[in-house]
Amino acid sequence: MLFAEKKKTQFAHFLLLFAPRTLKMGDNSTGIVDGSKWSEILSFGPLITEVLVGIFLYINGLMIFTFFMKEAFRTDTRYILFAHMLFVDSSVMVTTNLAVLFMHYGVVIPFEVCIVLNLMMTWLDFCTPLTLVAMCLERYVAVCKPLRHAAISTPRIRVVGLLLIWGLGCVPALVIIFSCTASVSVKQLSMRVLCSMDALIVIEWQKYLQIAVFKFYFLLMSMVIAFTYVKVAAAARSASGDNSKSSAKGNTSEMSSC
Repeated sequence: MLFAEKKKTQFAHFLLLFAPRTLKMGDNSTGIVDGSKWSEILSFGPLITEVLVGIFLYINGLMIFTFFMKEAFRTDTRYILFAHMLFVDSSVMVTTNLAVLFMHYGVVIPFEVCIVLNLMMTWLDFCTPLTLVAMCLERYVAVCKPLRHAAISTPRIRVVGLLLIWGLGCVPALVIIFSCTASVSVKQLSMRVLCSMDALIVIEWQKYLQIAVFKFYFLLMSMVIAFTYVKVAAAARSASGDNSKSSAKGNTSEMSSC
């Protein structure tokens, strides 16, 4: 009997050590306090996000300011494209951060404003990778076709390239917005909604159209980036091979002269 009572006492101590605090105290108030502590910790999430967004915007703004201060940067195509990508990335952060704050605090806005906000986010989202594609093409021409590089570094070609980036980036956004406005009624347009990309999807085929457009652009841009990468890597390898051959010939000539 004493052995059995001893075992029971040890088992009770084990439960007190490893059981949740609600079982230790014998009441649910502690569990509620723990949940409120977690909610207090999670409430700092938006503050941390705003701090990070502010830091990144400051860094991007500093680099853009440096770009405008140096004339050598303003006349070089690759630096112009880089500054353009910094501007687009900063705009993406601002608009996306605004949409996230609306979602987090449950702010409802008019449906027309939600359409405009999603139009801007989608437009900017596509301009960033398109700028990266333009940078890859510029480096491809500079490395693989250096004689033609001066012809594409004129102010007119730069303006045309930037307009092409914004024009191609606008197409997916307009497709999504037009498909939404064609599917909703006038009454729905006057409603206030919790804005997100899903709020624009009224019919199932809109989702498939959006996926198809996104995949087409992703495939096209991936092919261009892969092509330029392979060509630049091959040119760099052949250049390094030529340099090694020329250095070997120089060493042979030196040895023969000796």
